[in-house]
Order: sequence, then structure tokens, then C-alpha cells
Amino acid sequence: DIAPILVYAGPEPTDPALIRDASEAGIDARFVGMLDHPQLAMLLAASDVFCLPSYREGLPLVLCEAMLCATPIVATPVGGIPEIVTDGMNGYLVPPGDPKKLAERLSAIANDPLTAIRFGRAAYEFARDALTWDANAKRYADLYAELVSAPANAPVAAVR
Repeated sequence: DIAPILVYAGPEPTDPALIRDASEAGIDARFVGMLDHPQLAMLLAASDVFCLPSYREGLPLVLCEAMLCATPIVATPVGGIPEIVTDGMNGYLVPPGDPKKLAERLSAIANDPLTAIRFGRAAYEFARDALTWDANAKRYADLYAELVSAPANAPVAAVR
């Protein structure tokens, strides 16, 4: 059995209790601070799972980046996250503030490599098709083409 390693990337933790709590829980936690984009991409691609247990978000870029690295996701269904993470398809969504469910979902991915691979592939395929600059440009080009060809006063679909 391989013990998991938690890698916390981002602003340095200002609360020493976070480091202490991880240590007391027997979690091998590494606090790497801010990473440049190539370092972050390598970390995301090497990760078995990306976890974002937020209480509030817009559409987090780091989640899109993790998906483009074919990393399965465990996140909370807040803000724009449910627009890109489909529970049971490319990751798991857990209620905010539910550490037990969060741990269960992280363990489920860690203990089931086939699900991790399936989620990672699905995350990548979705991100490749919907979350790249090219994909967004195509959606806008399609919308503009629809606007130009539509008769005056005709209803037009919003960007999808």
C-alpha cells in the first residue's frame, strides 16, 4: 500500500496550524508555494488527482489546467465548477464543508486506477473540446455567423 502525498501549491500557507494538522494526521504534506506555469503543468500531469474543495469560485483556471493534463478531479459544486465537472464522469463533486465525503472520493480515485484513468481521459477530452482558446473562438465564430445570417429581430442562442 502506497501512502498518499499531499502537494499544496499556491500562496504559502500563513496558518502554521495547517502544517501541524497535516503532520498530526499522518499526512505526508509538501507545501511548494507558487509555481510558474511549466512547473504547475508538470505537477498537475504527475498528480493522481486534483482537489479543489472551495466554498466559492468563479470558473477556476487551475481546474481547467488540471483537466487539460488528464488529471481526475474532486471538487465542490460551487460557482462555475459544475459547468465543467460532471460528477461520476470526469471527477467527483462533493458538498462544501464535508471532509468525510471529500476523503471518501479522494480514496475512491486513489484506490481505483481504472476509474482514475477513465475520469482523467474524460476530463481531458472535455477540456480539449470546450476549454481551450480554439474551442472558445470557434463557439464565438459560430455565434457571430448565426447573428450575421439571422433575419432582423430573430431570437439568437447565447454562447454555449
